[in-house]
Amino acid sequence: MPGSMVSPMAVLGVFAVSAVTNYRFNFRTATHNLLCCKLIGMRKTFSFLLTVFFLYTAKAQYDEKDFVSYTVKEGLSENYITSLVQDGSGYIWIGTDVGLNRFDGHSFKNFYQGTSTMPLLSSSIRKLKSFGSQQLGIIGHGGFQLFNTKDLSIKNYIIADTTAFSKYRNEAWDAVALKNGFYAVTTSSGFYVFDAAGKVDFSYDAYQLKDIGQKRILYGRDIFPLGENEYLVYINGDGLAYYNAEKKSFVKFQKMKKNGRCSILMH
Repeated sequence: MPGSMVSPMAVLGVFAVSAVTNYRFNFRTATHNLLCCKLIGMRKTFSFLLTVFFLYTAKAQYDEKDFVSYTVKEGLSENYITSLVQDGSGYIWIGTDVGLNRFDGHSFKNFYQGTSTMPLLSSSIRKLKSFGSQQLGIIGHGGFQLFNTKDLSIKNYIIADTTAFSKYRNEAWDAVALKNGFYAVTTSSGFYVFDAAGKVDFSYDAYQLKDIGQKRILYGRDIFPLGENEYLVYINGDGLAYYNAEKKSFVKFQKMKKNGRCSILMH
């Protein structure tokens, strides 16, 4: 069992989870017009307020001498941290640009691409997400992986593609759990749903092989659950999309000014 540790990092992690949960609730209950007109502003304002709150809380509760820094000197694989998740056993999992780290409160265990202990698709990890007390989602340049933090087993969710386009189709940005063991994943090329066996059940390709070198291939970003079977997908630089898992429909939204108000068109 990992040793107990109370640190500013852990405190901020708890507040971050709580804040994001509340934010998603407000997001789901917002009207379409609010999504259309205010989403970007809300995200920026939320991030700023959250940062100020964190800094104020840390300053109020901790003296400078109470902070402990962890870097590559202490065993981290890389100083550039991309994500933090705590599993059901209390371990802190840390994603970086150069590998995955497990922290037990005292020391680090490092995992890299190509190692037998954990065959990561890529050592460059963009995001970590919790899918249960022992299920860790690893989202990065090589695709989406579901990792069991207890027995160290791992399952890959990747799109079979032998062309140069495979790089973009499997460059994952976000993932959410659907029903019956299905997962929805956004990548640089589009939006995909995998079934419980890890096979593609639904796909939306925003780009094609011929676009390589002609366009900037960067499509999907975050996925926001709206309710049962309904999800909003944040498209990089091109608005939002709506996915209905039950109907397997993927609809793109566009913003349009009409009579001084924002409305949303579906096409």
